[in-house]
Amino acid sequence: MMFVRAVLLCALALSLAQCDTGETPEQAIILPFPLLVQRSSGSAYTIALIRTDRSVIELAEGLSPRWSPNGNRIAFWTTTSAGLNDIYTMDSDGSDLRNLTNSPAIYESRPVWSPNGSMIAFDEEAAGSGKGVGIMTAVGMDRRFVPSKNTYNNAKWFPDAGSLLFQKTVGSRVEIHSVNSDGTTEMTLASDTTKTFTNGSISPNGLYFAYSRSDSSQLIVNAIVIRDIASGHEDEFPGALIGTNWSPQSDWLYCTESSSGGMTIVRISPLGKIKQDLSQKPLGSRYNDIVSSLSSDGNWLAFSSDRSGPSLIYMMNAEGSNKQQVTFDPQLTSPFWKP
Repeated sequence: MMFVRAVLLCALALSLAQCDTGETPEQAIILPFPLLVQRSSGSAYTIALIRTDRSVIELAEGLSPRWSPNGNRIAFWTTTSAGLNDIYTMDSDGSDLRNLTNSPAIYESRPVWSPNGSMIAFDEEAAGSGKGVGIMTAVGMDRRFVPSKNTYNNAKWFPDAGSLLFQKTVGSRVEIHSVNSDGTTEMTLASDTTKTFTNGSISPNGLYFAYSRSDSSQLIVNAIVIRDIASGHEDEFPGALIGTNWSPQSDWLYCTESSSGGMTIVRISPLGKIKQDLSQKPLGSRYNDIVSSLSSDGNWLAFSSDRSGPSLIYMMNAEGSNKQQVTFDPQLTSPFWKP
């Protein structure tokens, strides 16, 4: 009798607030910041915005949307009527759409804002010329290739916006290089004749360089490495780890780790060589959690998970607590918090 009464009381409480189950009712969730997301429907891709009240508005057709550092503009790429890819920007509400590249014979993709918002780096590919990294101002002026076209891609900015990281394909291997934003002083940061290096990133304070390492013949990541740039000392964390989301204070690197139990979200500290499991899956669970972005205040992680069936968007506190489901539409993916 007591058990029945407790169940009735809990059901009544759920209609008003929250029963003590650790889950937040759908109507009670308010996002700390809007989320920029990708909508995928067959071969059609659109960019959408999830407002703090979780209502969704469609912004434009396109892929790989990224916020400007001040949150006022969005850069992305889309396919033109000629069948090529161009880089566009728009206001955060989808207005003032601008084609920045408008190149009739070049494919551009994956735009990345410089930390000060004045420049945009991007991948480019022209028929017969291989891949390269392009750079231009935030309004599409002063376009140049850094470095010259030759199997380079996946550019990332240094915190001071004066240099870029990029991946260079060498035969069957991939190396990580850096170059000044004016195209001078190219340097090799990670290279080995028997290994491949990907997903390079520089911490916001400029002190650490992180990258994933894999055997070049299999391209299966087997470790993530964090290097102290000043001393050259490296700490290695074994496992199939990929991570480029640094905390604002540079004290944590947030990663997705692949294992036989599925994908798990972990964070690694360059201070003390600490690795923490944030997914905290029940024993025997085999679902996938994939980290997407960390909020600019360092307090919230947005991630995708198929823990309840289809892959949906969730959020949690940066230390792994208070996991909450954000979306119920599996077409919405790749969430990025507004700065």
